[in-house]
Amino acid sequence: MSLKLRFALFSIILIVVSSFAAWSSVSSLVEEVIEEWAVRYAEKQVLYDRQRTLQPLIRELALSRQFAQSTALLNFARNPEDPDLRSQALKEMENFRYNFLEMNYFVALHKSGEYFHNDANNTYQNNQLRYVLNPDNPADSWFYSLIEQKREIHVNVNWDAELDVTKLWIDILLTDGDQALGVVGTGLNLNAVLNRVAQESEPGVTNIFVDHSGAIQLHQDSSLVNFSSFTRPSDQLHNVEQLIDEQEDKALLRLAMREAFRQKDEVISYYINIEGKRSLMAVAYLPEIDWYEVTLIDIETLLPMDRFSGMFLVYGLTLIAMILILNLAIRFMVLRPVSKLNKAMEALSEGKLPEKALKGQAEIGHLMQHFNQLAHSVGQTRADMEHQLELSQKELERAKRTDLLTGLINRRSMLDLLDEQHRKTPNDSNLCYSLIWLDLDFMKEINDRYGHGNGDRALQSVAEIMRKHIDDAVLGTSSRWGGDELLALVSHTQAYQVLAIAEAIRLEVERSRPAYAEQSPHHIPLTISVGAYVVKKGDSLNEALHHTDTALYRAKSEGRNLVRLSNETNLNLKNSREGVTNP
Repeated sequence: MSLKLRFALFSIILIVVSSFAAWSSVSSLVEEVIEEWAVRYAEKQVLYDRQRTLQPLIRELALSRQFAQSTALLNFARNPEDPDLRSQALKEMENFRYNFLEMNYFVALHKSGEYFHNDANNTYQNNQLRYVLNPDNPADSWFYSLIEQKREIHVNVNWDAELDVTKLWIDILLTDGDQALGVVGTGLNLNAVLNRVAQESEPGVTNIFVDHSGAIQLHQDSSLVNFSSFTRPSDQLHNVEQLIDEQEDKALLRLAMREAFRQKDEVISYYINIEGKRSLMAVAYLPEIDWYEVTLIDIETLLPMDRFSGMFLVYGLTLIAMILILNLAIRFMVLRPVSKLNKAMEALSEGKLPEKALKGQAEIGHLMQHFNQLAHSVGQTRADMEHQLELSQKELERAKRTDLLTGLINRRSMLDLLDEQHRKTPNDSNLCYSLIWLDLDFMKEINDRYGHGNGDRALQSVAEIMRKHIDDAVLGTSSRWGGDELLALVSHTQAYQVLAIAEAIRLEVERSRPAYAEQSPHHIPLTISVGAYVVKKGDSLNEALHHTDTALYRAKSEGRNLVRLSNETNLNLKNSREGVTNP
């Protein structure tokens, strides 16, 4: 055999071996990159879908909780035979209807079995009582099961035969202490929810929402959604395990659900086989609605290996044409960009976004372009979630510092403000600031005669007057101190100024006409007693509050509807009359 032939044969063998080695190494590397990318993609996809799908549900859940805490509904649920309470409750239901996303509600009472409902078209105006629940009717078993189990929140897809509507129902327990009075809530259009689940879904990605038993609650294929899963036997339900072939993979699903429930902020992922294809399964627990999200990703469909065939072809041609510079070519065309991509993916896995987009050529460039798109998607998703978290934190902080009934700051916030005022007041100042403490006269009698709803509105009107004279006038800050007591910190430090402000508030309250006045020509007048104190140098916070409270006590004990100043007993703006007598 000639040397030329031997060299040709050796070259062929070298090319075949090198090509096989290159094919094996590159295939392994690409598969590793794809699998690592798929895991990160699955985690971000689950978190993104979770936020996108839960956003309307969280809003409706919050409104439904407020609905269940309505005083009018609670009073009516306790005494469903009272016509006045019924009228007030119906007004409250209709008021809440306009707040719900799809402008519908339902109220089911345990004591009477009455089921009230109205929709966005106001179809049942003046006829909101749709039917009466029956414990012997299987269609009503959902209600009595919730009452018996005392489940505070329940989200369920159901077709209501009486109303002839299919919705994703949000059920909130109406309670009085430990006693279950009924169930209230709203419904979301099932098709709209399913469209939200399916929108922008990548080919090969399936999003499924299931309950603790694995029963499918939401699926891109509406035929797999279980209706009334809460009351149906388990063998009649579509279960997510039915979509998985192997028993070992079903066991992995159950394990992932347990781990996701235990680690509520984590996404649990495993590789499984579905219809003979290697797929990634990601599971997350959604505590807000007590469901799980199961995301199945067909890796071959989402990012098939044949997309990299051109890259392998380039390698082969390069090996044949340039066997002598093989190492240099591989290093320049493959290893360097793959190393950059790998470092970028490691940084991305640690939460660090690339400062600039990765660039490459040919198939490697396509891979980097896919990574750039993924990094941009992850960054956008994280930014959106951080923005939403910031808004939620601001709203939570505002709720922590604000009294929900009056809109004024609460006692805790006022104490912080007073403490800050004490600390920043100059030591050489003789006058610091003033306190105005007011209390509604005859509040108990107003509540007893006209109801707590009217009492709350009376307190709100007084708070608004106080805010106008102090907060809006930039004189200081008002707060709800507790019950029917309001406390204000005023920047003025002259007794006559403080008395003038307090008297202006008292006089406007006295002249106001409360809402309950329409119910009786001889109504209890809405008046306040006010105590004021000009804080002096050296006063502690407790001493300042004590002096102000003493002034308020004097105003109450001397006949109510009065203003009293603790510092100067001879300074007051009392009217010539002797005060208001107890009704």
